[in-house]
Amino acid sequence: MTLARPLVDFFEKGTERMSQRVLKALLSIALVCGFAIQASAATTKPVIAQASGQIVSQEFCSATEVCQVAVVTGSATQLGAFVGVLNEKVDITTGNYTGTATFTTTNGDTISTEYTGFVTPPNQQGRVFFVEDHTVTSGTGRFANATGNLNVIGTADALGRIQIVGVGSLTR
Repeated sequence: MTLARPLVDFFEKGTERMSQRVLKALLSIALVCGFAIQASAATTKPVIAQASGQIVSQEFCSATEVCQVAVVTGSATQLGAFVGVLNEKVDITTGNYTGTATFTTTNGDTISTEYTGFVTPPNQQGRVFFVEDHTVTSGTGRFANATGNLNVIGTADALGRIQIVGVGSLTR
């Protein structure tokens, strides 16, 4: 089960003023629930991530789709500090999107993901809320055989500035 629909519903009911502390608490609860089943896997560890960044390019790639690239920097348990480059295609008629991402740690190890997401229409201030479900597809260095997932919630403002928080698991 993904967190996408309940979180979108939650955001659409006026959470624009939600503090980061409440957001972290919500994600912590999701993390505890999500890992209860995986507690017996010795090599599976929780991932909690925070990042901020910028949409660096946007262009129409079809009449109803926008292709965009975002660059984020942040830190995550199991990874440490990282830089992520995300390439996505957003259907502007539905808010659904797909993408690929590569996250590079300070020592050069990488994790690559494929993901699906949903973004809300902009509010009066131009802010959007989004959710993403990432699946690890490959890695290098200490992540060469990694598998896992990451559920992300975040916001982007009218200038393309991004804030995210994510929870998931990583098996290596």
